[in-house]
This record gives sequence, C-alpha cells and structure tokens, in this order.
Amino acid sequence: FDAGLRFARYTAGYNYAMDQTSQYREDIRDLTALTTTKQDTYHVVGVIFFVLNFQLIMAGRLGVHGPSPPGWILGIYWVNISSALMFLCTFTWLTMHASARATAGAAHMLTRHVRLPIPTPKQLDKARRTGNSFEKQRVTDVFRVPFVVPAPKETMPEPATDKKGAASSSKTTEVPSKRRMPKWYQDEQKELHSGKGGPPVLPGSTPEHFELYRGLQQEWSVHDCYARIGLIYFLSHWLTSISLYSQCHIFTELREIWPAWTVSAIFCTAHWCVLKSDILGESQSRLIANIKIENFVPFTPMVAVLGMSLDYSTLAPGTGWQALIYIISWICYITHFIWALRLYEMAMPHPQPDMGEHPGRYWFPAEWHLPRTFADSVYIVAPPKQLEPGQHCLVQEMKATRGSKAASIPQKKQKDVGPMLFPWKLFRGAIITNITLWALIIFGRAFEQVHGERQLLKQEGRVMRWPSHMQPWMAPWTRQGTRNEFAHTGGSDRRLQEETFESFARKEQKLAAMAERLAASLGPLAEALDMNRKEIMPVPMRASVQWPSGLKPSLLASKGDNFIAALDRAHRG
Repeated sequence: FDAGLRFARYTAGYNYAMDQTSQYREDIRDLTALTTTKQDTYHVVGVIFFVLNFQLIMAGRLGVHGPSPPGWILGIYWVNISSALMFLCTFTWLTMHASARATAGAAHMLTRHVRLPIPTPKQLDKARRTGNSFEKQRVTDVFRVPFVVPAPKETMPEPATDKKGAASSSKTTEVPSKRRMPKWYQDEQKELHSGKGGPPVLPGSTPEHFELYRGLQQEWSVHDCYARIGLIYFLSHWLTSISLYSQCHIFTELREIWPAWTVSAIFCTAHWCVLKSDILGESQSRLIANIKIENFVPFTPMVAVLGMSLDYSTLAPGTGWQALIYIISWICYITHFIWALRLYEMAMPHPQPDMGEHPGRYWFPAEWHLPRTFADSVYIVAPPKQLEPGQHCLVQEMKATRGSKAASIPQKKQKDVGPMLFPWKLFRGAIITNITLWALIIFGRAFEQVHGERQLLKQEGRVMRWPSHMQPWMAPWTRQGTRNEFAHTGGSDRRLQEETFESFARKEQKLAAMAERLAASLGPLAEALDMNRKEIMPVPMRASVQWPSGLKPSLLASKGDNFIAALDRAHRG
C-alpha cells in the first residue's frame, strides 16, 4: 500500500535536489557578477580618465598657450601625469583579463559541473512498483509486525576525533543484520540510493560547486585585486597632476595667486580622502610603513604652490629666495620618491590571516596571496568552506556512497594550484618603472641646479613660433638666464631670476651693437625721409627719341646725356 508513497518520495527528493541545484547555479552567477560588475565599473572610470589624462598631456599641455612654468615644478608634474597614464593602462588591461576569466570560469562550471540532477528513465523504472513485487519479499517480511520489529536504519558515517578533539578520519555506525531489514528496503537502497561514488556527507562537508569555483576563482581574483589597486594608484598620481597643472596655468597665464591656493587645497583634500578610504590594512613588510607617508603625500601640491608663489612674486630677486624655492622643490621630490617606495611595499602579496565570515563583508581563504593593505577595499568574496548550521546539500547526499566503502572516499576539495602571482609581476613592473622615473628626475634636477637650467638643450634660434601672426609676443629662446627669456620652454616672466652685473653688461653690449647696425642700415632711409632738407631737383629736358614700334615705355632711366633705358609692362626694352 506504500508503493505510491515511496515513489512520490523518490521523485520529491529529485525535485528538491533540482531546486537546490538551481540555487547553486545562481551562486555561480552571483559570484561571477560580483567580479564582472566591478570590472565594468572600472572600465567606465578608465575611459573617462583616459580622456582627461590625455587632455592634460596633449590639448592642454603647458607652454603652448602661454609661457612655460619653471623646470622644478614641471619635473614633478610630468612624472605624476606619465605615471598616472601608466597605472591607468595597467589597471584597464587587468580588468579585461579579470572579467574575461571570470566569465569563462562561470561558463565552464555551469556547462560541466553544476547541472540539474534529472533522473534517467532507467532510474524511474526501478523506482516504480508493480503488482508482483510482493513475490520478491521474504516470508518474515510478509508477517512482520509493524512498530515491533526495529525499523530500517541507514548506515551513516561519523567523524572520528583524536585526543585534541579534531576530526581525523571517519568511522561508520554498526551495520544492522540484513535479516532484520526488509527485502524491499535493501533492494531500494541498492538500486536507487547506493550513491554515485561520491564522498560521504560529514558535518564539515562543503558543496562541490563551492570547492570547484574557489579553485577557479583564484585564477582571476588576483587580476581583480590589482585592477582595484591600479585604480587607486592612478587616482593618486592624477589628483597630484591636476593640482600642479592648475597652479602652472593660474600662475603663468592668469597671473593670479589666490585661485592657485584654493584649487590646490580642494584637490589635496580629495586626494587625502581617497587614500584614507582605501588604505585600511597594513602590509606585512613594515620597512617604510612606519613613516606613514600616505598622510603627507596628498599635500605636496600645497608645498609646491608656496614655491610658485615665491617664484612669481614681486620680491626682489636674490640667491636666498631662489635657494628657498629649490629647498621647497626638493621636499616635494623626496616625498614623492618615498611614496613610490611605499606603493611597492603596500602592493606586495602575502598569505592572508584566517578571518571569520561576516554578512556584507569581504572574505577569501588564507592561502590566497593578496596585499593585506587593500584587503578591505578590493571587495572579493569567495565561496565558503563550510555550510551554515541547518543547511544541507541534497545533491551531495544523493551522490554519497553508503556502507563501509564510504570511509575510504576522500572529500572533494579545490585544486591546489599554488599562489597566482603573474598579475603581481606585471603590476610590480609598473611600480618599479615609477620608482625609476623618480630616481631619474631627481638626478636630472640635481644636474640642472649644478650646471644651470636647460644647458643641455640646443638653442632654438627663432624668434616666434608658428603661427607667428597669432603669437607675435613670443620671446627668443636664449641661454642668457635673464628675466623674460626662455619663453618657449620655461622661465618667462619669473620674478626671482637672478640679475648679475655681468648680465647687465652683456645686455648693454648687445644693445650698442644693435644700435650700430641699425644706424648703418637705416641712416640713408632717414636722410631720404627728412622733409626739412632742401634738395635742388634737376629740370626735366625733352629728348628727341624714336621708340620701336609697339613699345610703350613705363619705366625710364638715364645716364648722362647719351644713354637712356626704357622698359614697358611686358618687360621689354
């Protein structure tokens, strides 16, 4: 009479398992969407800042629409803006790889592993009962008294514990005698519930799709992590660049001082807030972490605007003020160099400490090698290693092997592929390049201060840049080191250019030589234009000349009384 109930129970178990597998497929899609959605956001931000970055480098480059700023601030600006472009390209490239790998991993899991457990026709045939099924029963089963003979009991594996209380292996409960179990139950267990060779279900068992996905996720989680860090590094350099660019534009072209201070304060505050919101953890290497340079580097533009205010002020030129400006510039250079070293230290990957799972927070296993400094800002969520209390995996129970063989089947865990360090190696190359740029520009700054500004460059030798009719005010590019020179490549209208006695003497000599050349060239013209000078004009005389046929002279010239030259409009004569 219970054959229908047993068949309904069998089909209901598969229906529940299919519903749970549908949830598992949603798990795969949700975990993948967490990565792909972040990468799409990073792409949008990257495209916008590609335009803004190139606007500062190309269309709005300094020295095109006006005099170029001093060399010491241009060094800081160009290293920052070029490093920003480098990190922008790096994190954009990493986002493409992370999104593509995550999508491919999800497709692999959904098409190969996380499939609906639909029973085959053969299984359904075995599950149904026919009218002659009673003929296969034993006599004792037919005359079994209900509720008196012990009910059927499954063989369930239980974890064994060692002396310390940790689970070491699995053991099974005692198997009841087959004579005490009904024959239909034994046949049903053998044909329908014998499992598919899967590991036994233990209290600490994890669904297979979580273990498989965690192993796959390790391949693109590092790309995801360093894409996020690259966005932070890019924004740090870009905010410094836009602040310095604003200063150069305001001082050299707008000739204002207070707007430079206000706009620098705005960008410096934004820079400080970005670093404070992203740098929350601490790196395992604490070589430079003790300096806490991230608290000072956002305010280097405020130090630079002080130097620009002095450099373009109305103070009397002098070596003391010039030395103070160079000291301010060196403070900025050293701060940024230490910051470049700090960027390398913060991005170094390390094994993660064991962390508990909290709703709404990130979580990834301890064996993943990721930077600890940015653990709170990369927002990576990996599948759990164990189910919450009260949750069960029906698919695992259906696949689990019954009986004494279950103890010998190991639990299925993620594939151990080791730490994924290839994205770190690429990102490390970008950071080392940034450190090298700062070392090179510091060396160049020291060389310029010792040997003089721009002494390695060839003199341009032209007075006006094209188009000259639009910019006729451009001064010549010279090496004299005086005020209002270097208009094309820096220093024009700077107030603290040193004026020595030798420079004044050179200018006087140049003016004297130019005056002599002008007097020699323009003297006859000045005499001809002198209207007060009385000249005795010769009286024209009529000459008896017969012109050739067709010649109509338009220009005449004579020498003495015997030679006359005539030309017409056709250049004949």
